[in-house]
Amino acid sequence: MKKAAVWADAVLLCVTFVWGIMFVFLKEAVAVMPVMTHLAVRFSLAAGILWIGYACMKHKEPMTWAVWRRGAAMGALLFLAFMFQSVGTQFTTASNTGFITGLCVVLVPVLGAVVYRMRLSLAVGAGAGIALIGLAVMSLHFHEPMQAGDLIVLFGSFAFAFHILVTAKYSVLHQPFLLASIQITVAALLDFIAAGCFENVGEAMSPAVWGDFRVLRALLIGAVFATAFAFWAQTHFQRFTTATHTAIIFASEPVFAAAAAVAIGGESLSGQTLLGGALILSGILLAELKGAAGESKQELDSSLV
Repeated sequence: MKKAAVWADAVLLCVTFVWGIMFVFLKEAVAVMPVMTHLAVRFSLAAGILWIGYACMKHKEPMTWAVWRRGAAMGALLFLAFMFQSVGTQFTTASNTGFITGLCVVLVPVLGAVVYRMRLSLAVGAGAGIALIGLAVMSLHFHEPMQAGDLIVLFGSFAFAFHILVTAKYSVLHQPFLLASIQITVAALLDFIAAGCFENVGEAMSPAVWGDFRVLRALLIGAVFATAFAFWAQTHFQRFTTATHTAIIFASEPVFAAAAAVAIGGESLSGQTLLGGALILSGILLAELKGAAGESKQELDSSLV
């Protein structure tokens, strides 16, 4: 595997680690501030950080209609993914949400093959399958029936999958800072619209809410690390790896979330969680160590552009 691809996958794994530990802080924050309002504020702060980064660049890409259109498409997919996940979670179990969201590890190669004619090596396909089995073992309680929110969360999983694919397509065409700035700005605007339609924004913006340490901590960590850094990094480094590799790496998010729940939240891990986490990591290792031999990034890029 090329050194650039190794670094790209390593950074994306760090991004996944940040998203995993954010679950602990987000769970505490949304008990005080409604989730869409929280996302709107978090994404707005992150957009400000990204635009400052873009302004500080010496060589800037001009703001054309093409980059705005593509960045807006990425932002809209990101908004839909978070919205469907947030709404669906209210009508299903947390375990079902985790597993169904993780289905993008399979949806990415399937949709990529159908829509973009992506090529997939046997090792990467096997790694995705093992990671999916790990997600099922880790997340699902098989005695539980299907819930009303499962289909809504599935829509979110499709949105996450298309976001990964579209990022792979557009990240090679534009400067990452500009593309990330536009997509996070669009997502923030859509979050504010959704919050205004479905939540009591005035109450959510009260001093009592903003003075809560849990809210401030989640907004700070979420805006700086889980949004501004994370989506800049995804936009920049996904150029050097494949969409399927990205999806497999992102499948490790519940592993980091479980570890954070133990380290920060004082929870305990079951044998089922440990087994599922081991399978997910095995799938990632298989894709990383064996997948590069049969999967060409150049072929993927030519099929996406």
